[in-house]
Amino acid sequence: MKFDILIQSHPVVDILIAVAERGGVENCINMLGKYLTEKGYRIRIIQMVFEGTEWADDCMEFHYIYTSRAGHNLQDFTDGYEAFLKKFGNPSLTIATAWPMMSYIAKKASSNLGCDLMVGSWLHAPLGRYEAAGFGGADYADNGDLHFAISDEIAEELRAYNPEAVIYRVNNPVDMSKIHKVEAGSTRTLLFVGRLSAEKNIGLILRALSGSNSEWKLKLVGDGDKREELEKTAEELGIESRVEFIGWSDNPWKYADESCALIMASVYEGAPMVAIEALSCGLPVIANVSSRVVDIIEPGKNGYLYPDESVDDLSKILNYIAEDRLPHISSEYCRNSVVNYSASEALWDFCCKIHTTISGRIITDKLWKHADRVTISDKVSVIIPCYNTESYISRCLDSVLSQSIGLSHLEILAVNDGSTDGTLEILKEYEVLYPDNICIIDCEENYGQSHARNTALEYASGDYILFVDSDDVIAPKMIETMVLADKCYPSDIVSCDFISFYGDEIPEAEDALHSKYCVIETENELKQLFMDNAFITAPWGKLYKSDFIYSHNDLRFPEGYRMEDIFFSYMSVAYAATWQHISAKFYCYYQNPDGIMKSNRLKDYYMDVHNVFAMAMDRYKELGLFDCLKQEIEFVYIKKVYEELIAYMKTGNIYSVNNNLILSEYLAKNFKDIADNRYLKEDDFAFIESSSTCSNC
Repeated sequence: MKFDILIQSHPVVDILIAVAERGGVENCINMLGKYLTEKGYRIRIIQMVFEGTEWADDCMEFHYIYTSRAGHNLQDFTDGYEAFLKKFGNPSLTIATAWPMMSYIAKKASSNLGCDLMVGSWLHAPLGRYEAAGFGGADYADNGDLHFAISDEIAEELRAYNPEAVIYRVNNPVDMSKIHKVEAGSTRTLLFVGRLSAEKNIGLILRALSGSNSEWKLKLVGDGDKREELEKTAEELGIESRVEFIGWSDNPWKYADESCALIMASVYEGAPMVAIEALSCGLPVIANVSSRVVDIIEPGKNGYLYPDESVDDLSKILNYIAEDRLPHISSEYCRNSVVNYSASEALWDFCCKIHTTISGRIITDKLWKHADRVTISDKVSVIIPCYNTESYISRCLDSVLSQSIGLSHLEILAVNDGSTDGTLEILKEYEVLYPDNICIIDCEENYGQSHARNTALEYASGDYILFVDSDDVIAPKMIETMVLADKCYPSDIVSCDFISFYGDEIPEAEDALHSKYCVIETENELKQLFMDNAFITAPWGKLYKSDFIYSHNDLRFPEGYRMEDIFFSYMSVAYAATWQHISAKFYCYYQNPDGIMKSNRLKDYYMDVHNVFAMAMDRYKELGLFDCLKQEIEFVYIKKVYEELIAYMKTGNIYSVNNNLILSEYLAKNFKDIADNRYLKEDDFAFIESSSTCSNC
């Protein structure tokens, strides 16, 4: 089964929002919008009512429909978006946020125009909160083709209404770059960060402090209309000396150093951003259920939970902590528990799901489903065998480190294969600069590329494997484009085109416009895949799923031979169930004048082409593939092995009757019906005849 896929390199995404000022939702939109813009998306913000607060980042287009909320209803909003679409054209996807009714508006406007606009809801609070406020409930949200749910609670509500709903579980991104690490101490000080307002229920925290057996202190970072009332409550409870009202701070987490936990008691929270930020510092979180932290808090590991409105239960937790009756919580565990919420992880996950949603529909006219609870945070292990390439290794590493997918998704395994020049010293310099990304595997002797690659495979921990030669470079979007291609159409292998270059001028890669996706179900499809990959057998320029490689013990490079790529490539074809090829020249192959194929050393091991080919065919026979691919294998052997080696022996003045005999005998033994081969031409048969005669001289 084959698909020809048109890749949308610059999709248009509308983010449709009713009203906006400055806050958590707007911050999330800005972070997502900037990230997608950097990836080549065109983002259009369409705000139904703009009341003067400028909040959208300049990288996105900003449009508004009305300047006042007064007098406008659902129909007006629908008419407004419909008029916008008429004027500016349809997007690839409309993300309707944050009210459920925005999904209805987008879909209704699309229907009125007679187009099938794809709509995804992006709710930031449970449906009940929106419905109570008059902003629509599940019935309105269900107008979306899919849903981006920021919590399990929202996902479960949507699925309860429509069990067939397409739901992608995403995390709102948190910018953790400005949050410093702390080690939660044994101080009896709690930290609250946020608005001092009724829904934060801070009075309950004050009463719990008062009822505790220990002298707990509380730092309140924030301000609001309840401050005066809270100050009075603290005084009435006799704990005013232990409660510090700090006010707003540009860096609230500097107070985390003096605290042992973040405390929450909210009646309602949309997304628990403050809890995520606290955990990213290394600060445990003590919170009630309605603070919406159930998805992230593991009691006893990164915090504690207590029932809503239960002063006694909160006091009991504080007592137990003071008496060391509860498990010690590791700050490192706290930080690790929210790594998927970091901006780099959450935005990549969101981007993948947007991309696969858009691209999946292009070919199937249906949404491409992913498990709704899966966070896409894949890592790619880039394997670089290095031998005496001090002149080239820096540019190779720079091209990998500058990949648009981001450093957090890269693991670089550089194998120094007994270099005698300055290669190892350069690798060590890079390892110091990128300790989280580069691992050097140092071999004291030169064992060859096969050993280097196989050794790196033992260390690789990524979800994907990519081979890069140390004198080559890769285009900035290569890895990201290939990973996204796999996300959209799951593939054992994703390959791309390459371009050769000389000297120091590295060619620029074009955008990927098309890919061919093949599910190998028939003999004819296997034959075509074999022929497509029979002559260019390099392992580079291909992204392999790690599970695919590690599930086949013989999918390795034979050691002790040159031309080992032939075996690995042919075995990849033998085992692949799905293969996708992107028509973009992402891999830049350097025509190295000192490379193996240009070297006089080739005369010492040119027969390895035959030896490794024969080794691969022995495995094909064991797997039952040789007979069904007989004519294709015959053709490739003649053109890639027999003719090339005979020609090389003649032109290189290294003619060997014995080697010629080895080739002729292999031909006679394995391809007895070669005269019936549909691929070979008269010139090929004439060459075989003349060479065979010569071998008997």
